[in-house]
Amino acid sequence: MTHYFYPASDEQPNQHFDRLGRALRQLPSQSSVVRAGFAYATLGGVQQFCTRTNGGEAWKQIEKNFIIGLHHAITEPSALVELSELPHSTVRVFLPKNRLSLATFTAAPVFHPKVIALCTGASRSVRFLQAGSANMTSAALASPP
Repeated sequence: MTHYFYPASDEQPNQHFDRLGRALRQLPSQSSVVRAGFAYATLGGVQQFCTRTNGGEAWKQIEKNFIIGLHHAITEPSALVELSELPHSTVRVFLPKNRLSLATFTAAPVFHPKVIALCTGASRSVRFLQAGSANMTSAALASPP
C-alpha cells in the first residue's frame, strides 16, 4: 500500500478534505467505508465537509461511520441529524461514563480526534488516513474571506 503524507500550512488550512474527496472518487463504493471521528461538529461544518468530499453516486453508496464528541457543548444537534441523514450513514456520540447529562460537557475523558480513514476491500484495509487539527465546524472549514 502506498502512503501519502501532506503537510498542513497556514495558506491552505481549509482544503484538507479535498484530498479525501479525490480519494473517494477513485475507489469502489461497494466495498469501501469512511470512518471519521471529530471532537465537535456544527451544521455549517457538516455542510462544508459534504461539499468537499462529495463524490457523486459513489459518495451516496459508500458506508459512512461517524463518532462525534460533545465536550464543551460545541456540537450542534442539527449537525448530528444532518450526518445521520446521509445515505448509508451511522452516527455515534461519545459520552463519558456512558451518560448524557450536564456533566457530559466537562467530564473526562475528553474525546478530541480529528481523523478520517477510508477503508476498502473485504478486510476493510486502510487506504487513506488523514489526521489534522480542524474539527467539523464551519469556523474550521469555511474558506477564508
